Amino acid sequence: ESGVPSERLVRRLQAAYDLFHFGHVKRIVVSGGTGPEGHDEAIVMRNTLVMFVVREPDIIVDSAGVDTMATARNYAALAKSEGLGAPVIVSDYFHIERVRLALRKCGVDTAFNRRADFDFHIKELWYVPREVIGYYMYLLFLRC
Repeated sequence: ESGVPSERLVRRLQAAYDLFHFGHVKRIVVSGGTGPEGHDEAIVMRNTLVMFVVREPDIIVDSAGVDTMATARNYAALAKSEGLGAPVIVSDYFHIERVRLALRKCGVDTAFNRRADFDFHIKELWYVPREVIGYYMYLLFLRC
């Protein structure tokens, strides 16, 4: 609500920063939309990465990534226009396979992923089943 990223989001950003810092990726794409709190998640992520000492030109901001499929569509378009290669997916362990499926449906192959450091939270009792249902919904019904 305050525009400060959650601990879970900071762990994902730290994982992305580590990949960037050690030269495994050249740019970081942050994707998210404006939630009911009124904050653009992609901008919050960019600002956090800048605090981690990532230069703004090395960060691509997708403020139209309002859900996983929108993020996949937007990345596919970016990959063509910016000449980006296969992305390294950075997310929580329970979300990576749905991201990979969405990207594949949009014609983007992914070879690698990096999960954020694990720290169990009671909300995972909802997140994990939601991802299972979401994966099959994407698999059966959604197209890029």
